[in-house]
Amino acid sequence: MVMYDPKEVLKVCEKATPGPWEVNTDHRFIDIINPRNPKIRIATAVTENDADCITLARTALPEFAQRVIELEAYIKAIEKNNSYLVDMVQQSEKENTNLRAMAEAARISLKGCLPDEEGFVVCDGHPYACDGCDTYPLKQAFIAAGYGGEE
Repeated sequence: MVMYDPKEVLKVCEKATPGPWEVNTDHRFIDIINPRNPKIRIATAVTENDADCITLARTALPEFAQRVIELEAYIKAIEKNNSYLVDMVQQSEKENTNLRAMAEAARISLKGCLPDEEGFVVCDGHPYACDGCDTYPLKQAFIAAGYGGEE
């Protein structure tokens, strides 16, 4: 019997004699027993190593199957979250591309209007001329956002 579904492994484990089991070496063969009822032999092994493996499997196997189930649920949650994050990054990249295109178009429309050393906007080299310029609010917004033309 080969099982890869941890839920099926747990079903099989639940039907088995409750554990933990113990190794009994009082006889010619090595018996695996339930300590609650030691007269009932669960299995017989040829070597003590085999018996140790069988008794360990009785408690370890259901624990590992349960861990696999929990990890699979965790992975599904991560994949769902990762898918959301990938969508958000792609959306942000599109928005960033659009904003950069808008910023470039706005910079072109500003022509020679740049801040001087003191932060005042000059229009085509004429100090204070931008106050009446139709692009003045846009220029001020760019300066406030850190895009004063020096980059």
